[in-house]
Order: sequence, then C-alpha cells, then structure tokens
Amino acid sequence: HRFEKTFIYRFVYDRKDKQLKEIGEEDYLSEDGKYVYLNGAKRKLEDGVQRIQTIENYMAGNDTYEAEFKISFKKIAKKGDIKGAVDVGIAKIVYFNKDYVVLNLNYYAAIAGDAGSTNVMIDLQKEKKNPTAYIVELDMSVY
Repeated sequence: HRFEKTFIYRFVYDRKDKQLKEIGEEDYLSEDGKYVYLNGAKRKLEDGVQRIQTIENYMAGNDTYEAEFKISFKKIAKKGDIKGAVDVGIAKIVYFNKDYVVLNLNYYAAIAGDAGSTNVMIDLQKEKKNPTAYIVELDMSVY
C-alpha cells in the first residue's frame, strides 16, 4: 500500500512521495488507515447519505466511493424504541474499518432533555450500497 497510517492524528505517510499527508478535519480515518469516512469526524455526524473512500481515492481527490449508503436517525430511534426522541444531540463514530462502522447516537427529548442513546453497527461486508445496520448496546458512549 502506498499510504500508511501514522501515530500522528489525521495524517498518513505517503511512501511514494515520502511525505506526511493530512486527512481533512471533518473526515475520519479508519482504524487500519486504508479508508476515509467523509464528514465522519464532524462534531455531529449528519444523517442522510454517507460516503466512504479508499485512502488512495481520497488522496487523489476523486469521487470514487468504496461505500455509499443512507442512514436515518429517526428510523434508528423508532427501531431502537427510543421514546420521545426529537433529534440526535451527539452522533459519533466510535469504530471504523473496512467491514464495520460503529456509531454512538445520543437522542434528546423535547421536554425531558435526554431521550436515550444507542449504538448502531453498520455491516459493510456484503452490500456496501445497502449495508445491514444493527442496533446494539455495546456500552460505547461518547460524550
């Protein structure tokens, strides 16, 4: 592989150019340094279309995606039986590699403030355009 993950946050080492290359501050580098979740490091991950690129395509600046799919925080709240959820207050990636993305979602309620939280594991192994999502309790909260 041309690019190698470094110990420096948000940087990869380009073996060909022998230079450190920066990952955008709103993008999230996978655990193995081979993939980038576009807009995955935003303060609050947004629902809707999600895109993942290989590090090579990301550094080339092209529009070739390894995975492209939609997520809906409202549907997740409904399936996860989070009653009174108005919207997501915190939505963060807690783990990301080639095969899986794990999200931590904290919902707020209109009156009470906190409606609850859940983790969602997105399985990218079989279908990258329509992955399977699992609502799981992994106790992986991010505050």
